[in-house]
Amino acid sequence: MRSDDIVNVMYRENFPRFSQSACAQRFFNSQKAMQGNKIRRQIAFAELRSATSSVGSRLNLKIKTFNIKGPKC
Repeated sequence: MRSDDIVNVMYRENFPRFSQSACAQRFFNSQKAMQGNKIRRQIAFAELRSATSSVGSRLNLKIKTFNIKGPKC
């Protein structure tokens, strides 16, 4: 469904309360909010990935520096 079709449906359903431009504004504001949430999730994931990869590389550096060997089975 195209965005202008969604706006028209919103307008028909809410005709007594909202003008068509108000329905369009509400729809596009919700679209912007969803895009903002997606960007925030991507940033949070990138920060988490960066933090965990740096922890892993620091651990590898310590293991190599001190020549630590794992447990023998």
